[in-house]
Amino acid sequence: MRASLPVTLTLPNDLNYLSLLNAFLDDLAKRFGFSPKEALQIQLSAEETFANIIEHDFPDGKLAPVEILWEPQPLGMTLRFHHKGQPLDPELFPTLDKQELEEKLAVQGLGTFLLKQMVDEVQYNNRGYEGQEVVLIKHLATPPEEVPEAPLEADPATELTASVAEVVPYTVRPLKLEESVEVARLAYHAYSYSYPYEHIYFPDRVKKLNAEGSLASFVAITEEGEIISHAAMVYDAGWPGVAELGVAFTKTNRRGLGCFNRLFEAMIATSQERGDFALFLTGVTTHPYSQKTAVRYGMNECALMLSKVPGISFQNIHEGTPEREHLMNFFRFQTPREAFGVHAPDHHREMIGRIYQNLGCKPRFEGASAALAEGPSQMEVTTHPGSMVGVVDVRQAGRNAVNEVRLALRRLCVSRFETVFLELNLTDPATAQLCHAYEEMGFFFSGILPREDGHDRLVFQFLNNQRPDYEAIRVASDFGQELLDYVKRQDRSHALL
Repeated sequence: MRASLPVTLTLPNDLNYLSLLNAFLDDLAKRFGFSPKEALQIQLSAEETFANIIEHDFPDGKLAPVEILWEPQPLGMTLRFHHKGQPLDPELFPTLDKQELEEKLAVQGLGTFLLKQMVDEVQYNNRGYEGQEVVLIKHLATPPEEVPEAPLEADPATELTASVAEVVPYTVRPLKLEESVEVARLAYHAYSYSYPYEHIYFPDRVKKLNAEGSLASFVAITEEGEIISHAAMVYDAGWPGVAELGVAFTKTNRRGLGCFNRLFEAMIATSQERGDFALFLTGVTTHPYSQKTAVRYGMNECALMLSKVPGISFQNIHEGTPEREHLMNFFRFQTPREAFGVHAPDHHREMIGRIYQNLGCKPRFEGASAALAEGPSQMEVTTHPGSMVGVVDVRQAGRNAVNEVRLALRRLCVSRFETVFLELNLTDPATAQLCHAYEEMGFFFSGILPREDGHDRLVFQFLNNQRPDYEAIRVASDFGQELLDYVKRQDRSHALL
């Protein structure tokens, strides 16, 4: 039987308690359906984390508690190690690849290398006055159902349109859980194994996420019961009230039937019924089709995220496959937004104002403040090894914020993350003051991400030894082109060409 509530274990920062930690994790792993191999991986990764905390965060040997929190998730678990040791130095956790480990025989970096082989995601979070936190995320690794190798037949002369003979009646409705395997196969035939939302290739995950409400799938289905198109609303616990529209694909030989239009109309109506705060969509820039869908339904550009995911292969859409895919973010408020203030840097105020204006709201630009919050910063570093992207979220900047961001950036670059996004709280007066320092590190403008709690984020981006081909980026509106041109001007590496 699977529990639904978090489970907490508090231990002294003493390696003699490892056996108790392992017993705790072994029992929970079995209860939550992890295989013996996965249970062992969880234990080993927890041992490495616990040992690192004791060695690096309590060098004086002072006795203190370490809280271990097991949080059940629809696809597995999140394991949090929380303590109040000395502030975390991310550089103590370098990540080396196999060749580097063999060449350098590096002891430092081996633990983190092994750690990231055993879990799906690792986060190192500085919680300010609340202390330090290491987060391990592990998915249930149930393999996807077998997918036929032969691609669906499609008439190459009808890449994006359907002939009259191919037009078939269909209806749009929510996915039935037993149809999850068909959705996984549909994703395979539309994108091969390149779609960035990996969960869609696991029928069991599609089923669980829909049952839990983290995913709301809709399908277009013919009278014969053939599922020809899919789209979904994705709900992220870290971004409450926002429905991300996407996970959209259609059988190659059924394109041109207007499936996306009807699917999006159904999702938007459902979102309104649920009382969602806003709609969000990320559109690829290799082609403009998903962006055009966003514009058609009243969504507007708010950020251009360069090199966000690995290149995506589009079956029968002959635009080529880039090494890295750039994404355009679109946003639409479902209800009018009340007046709000932001602390934006002077040199970006005009563009930030243009983005908000395009979203149908007008912020109040607050005056600059030279004061920084007392004490440490509140920031979170999240890594996504699958896409090789890191995110540094500065919730509140303290006096050492610039150095903390610099250390996080250095660690991510050494670990060969392709892109690092810096999210800055626009309600924090320090955001306007510190932007120049972040830009001196190589970060440059991306856009904004509105939030239901009012703490909108100003987003900067850092490209690790990359130079994007801006001429190849496709946009769907005049404002999309305006945002693209602005981002291009802010990219100093491009200016040097």
